[in-house]
This record gives sequence, C-alpha cells and structure tokens, in this order.
Amino acid sequence: MSRKLGVSVGDKLRVIMPNASTYTPLGRVPSQRLFKVAAIYETGSEIDMALAFTSGASLQRVLKLDKNTAPNLSVSLHEPFELDEFIEASQRILKDYNYSDWRSTQGTLFAAVAMEKRIMSMLLALIVLVAVFNIVSALTMMVSEKQGEVAILQTLGLTPSQVQKVFMVQGLYNGVIGTAIGAFLGVIFSLYINELLALVGLNLLAGIELPVKFDILSLVIIAFASIAMSFLATLYPARKAAKVKPAEVLRYE
Repeated sequence: MSRKLGVSVGDKLRVIMPNASTYTPLGRVPSQRLFKVAAIYETGSEIDMALAFTSGASLQRVLKLDKNTAPNLSVSLHEPFELDEFIEASQRILKDYNYSDWRSTQGTLFAAVAMEKRIMSMLLALIVLVAVFNIVSALTMMVSEKQGEVAILQTLGLTPSQVQKVFMVQGLYNGVIGTAIGAFLGVIFSLYINELLALVGLNLLAGIELPVKFDILSLVIIAFASIAMSFLATLYPARKAAKVKPAEVLRYE
C-alpha cells in the first residue's frame, strides 16, 4: 500500500471518510484527518494492500465516534476451530452485533489448502503403491533366478513353508530398512525445510518461514502401515517360491 500511495516513514497522509460526513449549509462535508506514517509492515500477502493500523483514539475522531465505542471488534482464539461455540456464547451477550469469521473472509484460501492436502495424500498413497509393486517384482524376479537354489534346499529337507518364510523375511527386511531410511530422511527434511529451501534458492520472503509441526503418532502410523504393506507384498512371491518342484527344476540344471 505504501508503494501504491507513494509514501514512506515520516510522510503525512490525509484520510477522508465519506461515511462519517457532516451536513452543513454548504452541503455534505466528509470527515478527514491528517495522519503521519510511523512504520510500514509487510506480510507478503494481499492483506498488505488493504490494511492500515492507527490508534483507537485517532480512529474514533476521524469516524466521529464516542470514546467508548468502536465500529468493529477483532477477537483471536487459541483454537481457531472453536468458532461456533464462541459465536453462540457471544450472541447471548451481544445480540445486536454481526459476526464474521475467517471461514467467510478466507474460506477460499482454506478450501484450496484442504484440496492440496487431499491431493498430497493421494500422491503419497501412489508412491507407497509403487514401492509395494517394486517389492513384489523384485521378489518375483528373485524367485525366478533362485529356483535352482530353492530346489536344492528342498532336496536337503527344507519344507515349502520354510521356503515361504525365507522369502517373506527377505521382503519384510527390505520393507523395514526402506521405511527406517525414509522416516529418518523425512524427519530431517521436515525439521530443516526452511534451510533447504533457502539453499536451493526457493526461500520465502525475509522473516517468513514455513511452520513445521512434528507429529510422532502420524509418523508411527505411517511407518507401521508401510511395513505392513511391505509384508503383504511378499505373500505372492513367497507362495510362488514354496510351489517350486525340485524334480522339474533340477532336471534342466
């Protein structure tokens, strides 16, 4: 707003309020007051173009209000999603007031954020599915390549169930190692996301950082889900390995 108006700290700016006009014999005279720019703020959002701050007394004078009155009252809650309870309780005390919350003023932004979160969840699910298919294909290829060794082990007394367990343990081992490495790297990247963005030149405006909330419960749930899917991915290759018939395989060895 300061750049648009061409003012800087120390400059004076005349503010005219047509809705606080005074009627005189010469006609309607809007209320006006000369303000001095004390400081300039910047949030990096579109609100910078529409919001200015001043003292309550100065605002009351330019709007011709009594000392103990205000046109609007802004309230911040510790829990932003408890709006309905707060509004319901406030309306019992202040019945003649209109209420507007962030859902109506910034609803489009939060809807876009919610949509982005759903899309990210879908992408993460697809990544996990790709990892599962990689485990299935890798173990299936291993079964095909190791048929001779499996047949020899069976001739030495290894039962089909034991063969199945060998490949299940192998797949589960890969899943656990991959999950541990992924969780470790994910935690590191999350904790240092702002430093990494600055390192690659994608940092935000000066003084603004991406907030990071580390939820251990979500990490544990995702890790166990990944390990469980890795275990399920081993069932088909393991069953295929257990069905290897030593006589047919060793005939061509």
